[in-house]
Amino acid sequence: MNILFFMYIVIISLTISLTWTIIGRNEYSYNRKFPKFFGVNSFPLAGWTIGLVVIMVLYYYLENLLQIKLFYYQFLFFLLLYWTLLFALEYVGYHILNIRNNGKMNYKGLPLIDVIHVVWWMKIVYLSLGPIMFIVCKLIL
Repeated sequence: MNILFFMYIVIISLTISLTWTIIGRNEYSYNRKFPKFFGVNSFPLAGWTIGLVVIMVLYYYLENLLQIKLFYYQFLFFLLLYWTLLFALEYVGYHILNIRNNGKMNYKGLPLIDVIHVVWWMKIVYLSLGPIMFIVCKLIL
């Protein structure tokens, strides 16, 4: 992976993350202080940006290593990677680091794994941001 390719991934990730955190900025109020920029909480912005970059770099490395050719299999493989990483990081943040979104304390997490404690439409967004990133990268890169 060359530096230009990596920079495109960073720009796409930042664009998706910034769009989401601007839309959802009123949904984030944590039990810890994180800086805000123009009303956007830096924690979800940084988390989504870094997470999407990491998952795409990992995906492209593994795709090349495993020689996955068909888009259908690429997409399924990406979903497995993305959701595994998302659930693992959400679990660590919520259950181990005790980071809580105060505004969403009353929402149950996903069944069986107790992660993503937000309203139902935000659960859909969380599960969809990775696939959106994947599709945009496949269309552009």
